[in-house]
Amino acid sequence: MVNPENTSPEPSETPALPNSANPPSESSENLPSENLETPPPTSPENPFLEIKARNIVWWIPIGILGLGCLLLILSIPWAIFVLFGDPDAGAVSLAHPDPIFFLVISNLWLYSLMAFWCFLQIRRSRLIFPQLLGKRPNRRRELSQLLLVVPILMFSLGSGQLLLSILARIFPDLAASLLEDNLLSGASDTAIPWVYNAFLILLLVVIAPVVEETLFRGIILQRWATKWGLTAGIISSSLLFGILHLNVVGLSIFGIAMAVLYLKTKTLWLPIAVHALNNAAVVLVSFLPGQINGSPQNLSLEQLSSSWRVGMLYTMLSFPLLVLYFYRNWPGKKRLFPYWANAEKVVEFSDKSATDEPNAIEKQGLQESENNEI
Repeated sequence: MVNPENTSPEPSETPALPNSANPPSESSENLPSENLETPPPTSPENPFLEIKARNIVWWIPIGILGLGCLLLILSIPWAIFVLFGDPDAGAVSLAHPDPIFFLVISNLWLYSLMAFWCFLQIRRSRLIFPQLLGKRPNRRRELSQLLLVVPILMFSLGSGQLLLSILARIFPDLAASLLEDNLLSGASDTAIPWVYNAFLILLLVVIAPVVEETLFRGIILQRWATKWGLTAGIISSSLLFGILHLNVVGLSIFGIAMAVLYLKTKTLWLPIAVHALNNAAVVLVSFLPGQINGSPQNLSLEQLSSSWRVGMLYTMLSFPLLVLYFYRNWPGKKRLFPYWANAEKVVEFSDKSATDEPNAIEKQGLQESENNEI
């Protein structure tokens, strides 16, 4: 008679999770990590299943509403301070408050919301953040990936220039308003320009790369890649990155490059570094008077509409380099996600530690058997 307890179907041949509770099988230990598959999306031990990336859509209007309320609350003591501090210039100051006030409040609010959302998702899904971040690159081959910033910067500047020249022809009023915005401010724009510029550099070179790469590449990319596959995850997360930065073409390509770099190197440190270098180069370019890329604040509306040739040149020079990079490094369907690739090292170390003390385990088993006999 067949025992009903032994009639369960045989387990399907799914790749083992790189977790200390489920070490990889013998057949998968000899395979390179590039060919190992990501844990199946239906696995209960996949923490990316617990992440709900779509609720970020609800956070955008809530964040805007919260920022408005925060600015309204803070404007009351600000108005009182201005009125009683300098009565003669009170009306002018209230009509034209110092821009550093809105810069600090709005950006701290924005990136605090992004960081808090990442914190909630990591805590909810029980992601291990060092495993998500990866190891620090120290080899020359890894550090050479920083050169990717050159074609990325050229493409971002070129595509942005093309977009602005098109806007100048179709929507001249919108382009004219963009010409009035300067990246860095002088004494005529704020009472404390060095504080304004120092905070802006800190925001662009340090805060933005860390928070945005953790959000878009560390969490959203791997969540959507778990759900839809690697290619769809790369493209969709990069499109979201470009849309939120109001530069769909240039910064979507930037997002794709950062995603491929992260999947290739398995460390988030390099995308953060490339992102920081790109933003630092943009800040540096803003210091140069009369730069050849023609930044909006240094051009008239007529010059901006006729500067499409410069943008086209930058785009044509950088686009083939980016295509070649994508062709050589685009991940395959079975590429292991960085989170799981970094977990393998932990598994291998724990397995080695377990095999170093077989005698202790045997002694423990003998001790338990002796106690049972007694």
